Amino acid sequence: MNTDDLNILTPRQRQIFEFVAWGETYKEVAARLNRSVHTVINLVRGGCERVGIYHSQIPSWWFCKNFNINFDLSPVKRKAGATMQRLAGFIREE
Repeated sequence: MNTDDLNILTPRQRQIFEFVAWGETYKEVAARLNRSVHTVINLVRGGCERVGIYHSQIPSWWFCKNFNINFDLSPVKRKAGATMQRLAGFIREE
């Protein structure tokens, strides 16, 4: 799959990926978009299949693609990057 192209996702999948990347739960995304949680889960599943990632990698993938950072890192570096993004979001909210 081509993970270099955000346009491989539908506009709704891109929107959901962004919300998830910023730390929203599927339930929060569903409420925001006035959709069911099952619809959000199905859109996430389909988007992840299109770009070839696991749902836990959405934050790392989204930030890499939007800030032109190479996503082809080792799993350890990906996890560290996702953790740093979550911490940055936590610090930003305070």
